[in-house]
Amino acid sequence: MVPEHAAAWDVLEGVLAGAGSGAGGLALVTGPPGCGRSVLLDRFCERAAGRLPVRFAAAAPAERDVPLGVVGQLLGDPGVVAAGGQPPRGGLAAAGALVRLAGRGPLAVVVDDVQVADAAS
Repeated sequence: MVPEHAAAWDVLEGVLAGAGSGAGGLALVTGPPGCGRSVLLDRFCERAAGRLPVRFAAAAPAERDVPLGVVGQLLGDPGVVAAGGQPPRGGLAAAGALVRLAGRGPLAVVVDDVQVADAAS
């Protein structure tokens, strides 16, 4: 790991440790393009997967107009978005599906490039 990521990694490790003991947490990894955020998140997902379920999504500018596209990735359900770009379920229903997943125990939800996620997600 590059030294610049050490502090961010410590925060991510803290969130992961908290999840293991039942505490919720949130970490926002920021930085300029090309600084290694995606690599850091990939490494976190690998580490977290050994301890708890991980749901990962990668937002993309080209998909910004796809309603619930990121949520669909998180749910592992590309059918969240129907033909014509209309979500077959409301945003609350999709969020409810994530809440049900989390209700089973600790869950890591990781979204890379969240700043370009679709508004519905």
